[in-house]
Amino acid sequence: MGAFDQAARFATQADPDATMRRVLAPTGVALLFREWLDTRTIPLPGGPNRTADLVAALDDPAGQPALVVFEFQSRHDPDKLDVTLEEAGILRGHARHGDDRKGKYKVLTALVYLQGHCPDDLLDMTLPGGFGTRHAPLVWNVGEDNAIAALEAVAGG
Repeated sequence: MGAFDQAARFATQADPDATMRRVLAPTGVALLFREWLDTRTIPLPGGPNRTADLVAALDDPAGQPALVVFEFQSRHDPDKLDVTLEEAGILRGHARHGDDRKGKYKVLTALVYLQGHCPDDLLDMTLPGGFGTRHAPLVWNVGEDNAIAALEAVAGG
């Protein structure tokens, strides 16, 4: 992980609410940050060990809690969609919530491009009729944000 990725991870951990609001903005859904979870996923037999940059646990006052798997990109990785689909699947299958630890999370992924633009924001493996798997991460291309508006928002609280 490069210095840009490390700095973004540190800044996100320091103010998770700001990052969550920005990443979730296209959804129109306001989920509440609860905590950071262990970023290591359970490796499948013979498979690679996966460690996400960050995994946030979020509460939805109107429904099921969610996890957001963050991957910060200082340059494009053509395999990152496949990696985030794998991370989401492992967390969906194994991470649990609730007093009895039996509830399953909604699992979302977020690609945060610190430089450049995410060229591939959808992994669509569906057949006609919608059968199959569709993986659509939240994408934040940081360079497309208006810096002046962001600084004014920070200054305004």
